[in-house]
Amino acid sequence: MSSSFHLEPPPQNELERLLLKAGEEPALRGRMYRLLWESELFVFVPDHPEMHDVLMPLRNGDEFVFCMCPHPEGTFMAVFTSEAAADWAAAQIPGVKPAMANLPGEVLFRLAETAKVWVRVNHGMNAFMAFGPGNVA
Repeated sequence: MSSSFHLEPPPQNELERLLLKAGEEPALRGRMYRLLWESELFVFVPDHPEMHDVLMPLRNGDEFVFCMCPHPEGTFMAVFTSEAAADWAAAQIPGVKPAMANLPGEVLFRLAETAKVWVRVNHGMNAFMAFGPGNVA
């Protein structure tokens, strides 16, 4: 085992527990999608040290820059269902770590739809899901 490997955190909330089960139990997917829409989600953003610990509300029409990740299927936005999941993912990134922002799922998915990118929820973890650009809406 590599010294850079970190064990995944246990599920932190109902959404993460549903992600683990919904692949096997289709009846849970509706609840999981609703929670994804209603939950506070986490994304990586370019780090600007002067912005640390500053609360910046996002208003209609504001631009929001998030980190994009390369993937053979297409550029994607990595979205995480808890701060613990995002921290775990950041620990897997070599070198300089990105900053993290949290947004309501509804806002985040609307931004992703506008950007026409893939969304990979809990990318790199055992329980994850991916939405292609045409399925983000």
